Amino acid sequence: MGSINQHKGIWKDNSQLRKMIMFTWILIYEEIALKILDFENKQAELLSLLAALRAGGLKVIQMNDRDAAGKVFPLAEIDPLTFFSSFNRTSSVPGRQAILNRIKTAWNLSAPVPDDFEGIPLANAQNSWAIAYAAEREPNDVATLWKVAKEGLNKTWQTFDQELFNEALAINQMGLARVRILDHSEAVAVVNHFSVGAARTA
Repeated sequence: MGSINQHKGIWKDNSQLRKMIMFTWILIYEEIALKILDFENKQAELLSLLAALRAGGLKVIQMNDRDAAGKVFPLAEIDPLTFFSSFNRTSSVPGRQAILNRIKTAWNLSAPVPDDFEGIPLANAQNSWAIAYAAEREPNDVATLWKVAKEGLNKTWQTFDQELFNEALAINQMGLARVRILDHSEAVAVVNHFSVGAARTA
């Protein structure tokens, strides 16, 4: 059997093959990043989907919010970055695949469930939201992160709206590590965030 380099009609070299094998997540992440924009004004549907996954034993984000008095109640709003963290908060590849498979089915996505998650930073499982609890959340925080998601689909680091970027970084729970925008030429726009933030369970 010849080497990979001999099969030039399929792959140019081992490096290209390795990239294809390692970054199988790109297609479905891109498709989810595009599809999720349909839910900006239908956030209850996103929350219902996550609640169903959680009820099925899948390790998605915590679904309980908290007010200034410490009263716990169901989360009523969500942003794209927090949604993405549901399948980026565990190192278990089968667990992440199971979540993505359910999302793929629910949204009738065409991209395959990935074989790997190489290069994607993991969210802190105890602190996965990109927003704070209601007690500390500003009225426009969620709306700002929806703007970030839309901006990220069409811009690079060089062309991203700097004022919007700074506004996002100022959100309680956010930070540079939480906004992970990949160049569109790499086939995906908004990949995510993670780590940093106040110590709380989310």
